[in-house]
Amino acid sequence: GDMAQLSGGRLVLLGRRGSWVRVAGGAPVSVERVEAALLANPLFDQVWVHASPYHSQLVAIVVPSRDALMSWCMLQHIPAARTARAKDVLRVPAVVSHVRAQLAAAAAAARLAPAELIADFHLEAEPFRAASGLLTPAGTPRRGALAARYKAAVDGMLERLQAKQAP
Repeated sequence: GDMAQLSGGRLVLLGRRGSWVRVAGGAPVSVERVEAALLANPLFDQVWVHASPYHSQLVAIVVPSRDALMSWCMLQHIPAARTARAKDVLRVPAVVSHVRAQLAAAAAAARLAPAELIADFHLEAEPFRAASGLLTPAGTPRRGALAARYKAAVDGMLERLQAKQAP
């Protein structure tokens, strides 16, 4: 089902009930809302956000727009953009920094709450596809399949974030 609330005499659709997670610390987060906010940025073709009631921070798998990213790389004179495979370009520190900045810019433009900000991300060169089981035939994310496919990446990001928070 859908979730909605009355606000100022108007019915406001909040999203699908299954897309809401109460993260550690108690803040409710709609991963669909966060994904939609990030996808408003032309640098991103696909984004899958992982939220957990056991962690207070969100992590994401990001599939950049190949064309937008390569154009930016050319403007920045990043030589790997001309010769390297897309997967290799995603490891260039300047590219990672640019993606991080664009995630922050998209979050700011959408006025996401602190609990809705992406704390860490993994860049993926291969788009999510229905043929690989990561999308439904209608093109919507299969969250369980994405969680299984990217479990190692998500676990690694969450471990790094926990290590940063440890005293």
